[in-house]
Amino acid sequence: PTSSSQSPIPWQFVYDEDLDRVTVEITPLINGLVSSKSVQNRNYTKDGRVIICQWYSSAVFDTAGNLISVLSFAQDITDRQQAEWELRQQKELRETIFNESTDAIFLVDPQTLLIFDCNRRAVELFEVESKTELIGKEGRTFQRHPFTSKEIDEITQQMQQKGFWSAELEYISRQRNSFWANIAAKPVKIANQWINLIRLTDISEQQAALRERKRMEAALRESEERFRRAFDDAAIGMALVALDGRFLQVNIALCEITGYSEAELLGNFFQDITHPDDLEKDLEYIRQVLAGKCRTYQMEKRYIHKSGHLVWGLLSVSVVKDQQGNCLYFVTQIQDISERHKIDRIKDEFISIVSHELRTPLTAIRGSLGILESGVLDNRPEKAQYMLQVAVKNSDRLVRLVNDILDLERLESGKVKLVMGKCQVEDLMQQAIESVQAIAHQAQIKLELTPLVAEIWASSDTIIQALTNLLSNAIKFSPAHSTIWLSAERKNSEPPSQENPNVNLQAIPELPPTSYIVFQVRDQGRGIPAEKLETIFGRFQQVDLSDSRQKGGTGLGLAICKSIVQQHGGKIWVESALGQGSTFYFTLPIKSKEV
Repeated sequence: PTSSSQSPIPWQFVYDEDLDRVTVEITPLINGLVSSKSVQNRNYTKDGRVIICQWYSSAVFDTAGNLISVLSFAQDITDRQQAEWELRQQKELRETIFNESTDAIFLVDPQTLLIFDCNRRAVELFEVESKTELIGKEGRTFQRHPFTSKEIDEITQQMQQKGFWSAELEYISRQRNSFWANIAAKPVKIANQWINLIRLTDISEQQAALRERKRMEAALRESEERFRRAFDDAAIGMALVALDGRFLQVNIALCEITGYSEAELLGNFFQDITHPDDLEKDLEYIRQVLAGKCRTYQMEKRYIHKSGHLVWGLLSVSVVKDQQGNCLYFVTQIQDISERHKIDRIKDEFISIVSHELRTPLTAIRGSLGILESGVLDNRPEKAQYMLQVAVKNSDRLVRLVNDILDLERLESGKVKLVMGKCQVEDLMQQAIESVQAIAHQAQIKLELTPLVAEIWASSDTIIQALTNLLSNAIKFSPAHSTIWLSAERKNSEPPSQENPNVNLQAIPELPPTSYIVFQVRDQGRGIPAEKLETIFGRFQQVDLSDSRQKGGTGLGLAICKSIVQQHGGKIWVESALGQGSTFYFTLPIKSKEV
């Protein structure tokens, strides 16, 4: 149709992209080929918006059949079209999700429990040709252990109460392949009809990994339990130690060796209980292990017991590494070899005795008797008498040595129980003075006694022996015309004061907080060097190696004194200054008869 230039042309309202289509669709009407036409297209509004209209047009003809005009009216269907488009989009989205889901999805009739639809993944998972092989079937028919009717009723009840149900089940495909799946069921309403939406997630790989993980965890737990039992119940000390030396885990045996509880050791460092003289060697081994120069090491070292004494241990160390070869921590084993060291020491001492202490007098005896037996001194009675005296003197020395060894071994072995009783301190001191008075007189040494009136519970014979040994030593090492003092005093709790600057204060023991008697033997002899003060009470210890020959001692007297005093619960030590003399102290606690 045409119109004047003052009237708007109808085609100008048509959306540009729809103009060609509309022209084609309306042409039959204009040409009189049809009497009416319905066209849907986009149009411009006056304010520039684009709307969708449904046009209804009818042709008006004259009597001759010529087109006079076209009568049209339009309906705005923009909102309706948008709603329909959105519905189509939602439907397409649902269908895409349904069919492209990586999970198998089933739509199940809640009454009959029959499958009436499923997606492509369900076909793949159950290895069928098409979903028609699944539709009309019950899902439980594919289970390795199908649900019973009672179980289905319980599941249905749970779905009604909670709104869903889920589980992990094993299924069998059409090709008889088994797989595990997580099943989730939920009732949904579609088109006013309730259905059960079933989703199956294939977890076969996860189940296999889970089973393998559980197997490995069980094996690890068993291995850890075996290690824990072996670790905790080991007869030797064991520990896991961090690279910086902190104890991470310790067993009972190590606690018993060191005297510390598990809580006291954990978090502390092995350096804290290692003897300082052994620490650097231990650390050097550790540096070599961390540097990769060695994988393990073993050494003998001393540990400081909680009570303060030393414990010899045979230490074996290995390092635990991760898969990348990084060091994680040390595994250490500590065997208490203190007794072995003690035996070795005794053996060495015995060898020393055989090679020196016993051989020397035996050689003198054998030489003297050999000369006499040869007869060369038959006409020289004075020389023969001298040889006999040498033999007798060395025989006496052998007797003293054997007796001292036997006394010390009996005391330290504990095989001989001391006969304890009430003793008067004054009487013990007086008897000790009387026993050495003759040799003191011969050596021109004066003995002075300061007695103490007190009563103790002790073995009188052994205390007299200890006092006698101390007095005898003082006489041996004191010059003629000097004085030796024996005294005793009662103390309540504090040990004797130390005013002598040359005294080794570390040698002074910690005394018990009870009443005790302090015995003192002081001389004016040559004194003891400071470096000997700690070792002088050991077996065969001499200030001078020639003392045993020149002074006639065995080197066991002070060791015997120490053993006697310790068995009475006391302590013994010495103060000394070179050229001024020495003072030996020992304490005996004042206590009543033990029940």
